[in-house]
Amino acid sequence: MNANHSATKHAATQPPSKPVYNMPAGYPFADTLAKTLLKDYDGRIEDLPKLRILLPTRRACRTLQNSFLRHTGGKPLLLPQLSPLGDVDEDIFA
Repeated sequence: MNANHSATKHAATQPPSKPVYNMPAGYPFADTLAKTLLKDYDGRIEDLPKLRILLPTRRACRTLQNSFLRHTGGKPLLLPQLSPLGDVDEDIFA
């Protein structure tokens, strides 16, 4: 498998107020998402914590945290807000 995986941003006919990422099947989800976000926010890494990423489980949140850690070489980083779907406050959808 090619190591240069990346997710792509998609715009609908009316662009969403926030970016929506999509990646092809078969890509390692957490590593691809972490790598893509770090690349997209390079130079404005301070904006990364403003993002909210909804994931299916707490385990998926921990996996994505570990992926960010691997891709930054263990350097400290303020992460996006990672929320498992079962723990999401409904007010964020309003």
